[in-house]
Amino acid sequence: MTKTLKTVLAICVLSAVSVSMTGCGTMTPELTSSNEAAGEMHYKYSRIMDNNTRSAWNDFERMFFLSHNMRSSPFPTP
Repeated sequence: MTKTLKTVLAICVLSAVSVSMTGCGTMTPELTSSNEAAGEMHYKYSRIMDNNTRSAWNDFERMFFLSHNMRSSPFPTP
């Protein structure tokens, strides 16, 4: 394959992965519930964002083995 074709293929794969991982950013007005107040929706979305952030950090720690004890450290890792 030529260098240009490899570059285009890499850009297509990266864009497809980024679009598939981001999902829907906001809900359209037709899909929002009319029985929830704005404060309740804000609280719900902040809980979802907090949960997603914690999950991402946990995955990051597991991926780089930061949650395990290291042999060079004599102290336990919490």
